[in-house]
Amino acid sequence: MTRVGMGEADSIEGIYRIFGLSASGTGQEQKLFFFEGIGGVGVTTLLEVAVHCLGMTHGYGKVISHKAFVKGNAERFLPADLQDAWMVIASEIEKREEWAMSTVKQATSSGTMPIEEKGFQGRAVPVTWQILMQGNEVPHTGALDKAFMQRLIIIPVTGKSIRDTAEDIKSYSKQVYEREGPAILGKILEARLRYRQSGLIIPKRWRDRTDTYFGLMDTDGLWIRDNIEWSEGPDRETVTVMELWENRKEWGLATGHTGNPGAVHSWSEKIRQHPAILEHEIEFKRARLPGDKNKTAIAIGLKLRDGARSSAGHLSVVSDIENF
Repeated sequence: MTRVGMGEADSIEGIYRIFGLSASGTGQEQKLFFFEGIGGVGVTTLLEVAVHCLGMTHGYGKVISHKAFVKGNAERFLPADLQDAWMVIASEIEKREEWAMSTVKQATSSGTMPIEEKGFQGRAVPVTWQILMQGNEVPHTGALDKAFMQRLIIIPVTGKSIRDTAEDIKSYSKQVYEREGPAILGKILEARLRYRQSGLIIPKRWRDRTDTYFGLMDTDGLWIRDNIEWSEGPDRETVTVMELWENRKEWGLATGHTGNPGAVHSWSEKIRQHPAILEHEIEFKRARLPGDKNKTAIAIGLKLRDGARSSAGHLSVVSDIENF
């Protein structure tokens, strides 16, 4: 625990509170904890010991493949393994993956989750579990989601790796559990009491790492911050979607965010759902610009920063507005 908590009192107690939550049989916190770091620093051992203490065979602890929560062919049936669990440990992620966002959000809700099992009719089960994940790289997200941003907490763990060295004792977690299991369970139950009395502890270092993660994921958000100004009032500014898309591509090349934003239509569908766009109630419509015969897709309520060219102008100069 001291090693994974990096010797920090708030991190050590924060992890204890997570274990206490996991021993409570409730999904009320709606959190997903991800221990981020290279292998061999003790995360897997710590999590395996904790889950064994809650009982792996007829108890409340379960180990599940991380593939239940990332995109891939295995996602459909794996979440069924969550039912009846309290503490769920996901297998280690060692390569670049993408969150299966719908599954993750359902699995971290506070109500019920639909599951499918081969040969059985689909059904909903109550969320009683807390999911703890681990890996050297947090899966990425195709588009930011406010609910997910509130749920994910990244716990950065650094230190010297002992994997494949003389200090790397095989099946060490099993030895620790068999030798110290009852005492460790007592520690977890004490932490459960502290959790029930005072809730979770989320250290600043964890929040900072989580904020950094979402900042790096949200390239469109960074572009909005750098290039967009909001316009209010009855005669709001408008910009064509094509000009926004071209500006987004140019910004990406200039700033080193070289990921392809995709075709203009698919990008416009995604940007319409961005939290900042929704917050400012930007409208996407089709309208006829001055001198044009055909209608053009426009965004109403924003403008490009620093006097960047816009052929649309104010709302008063466009006509024949219709839904996008």
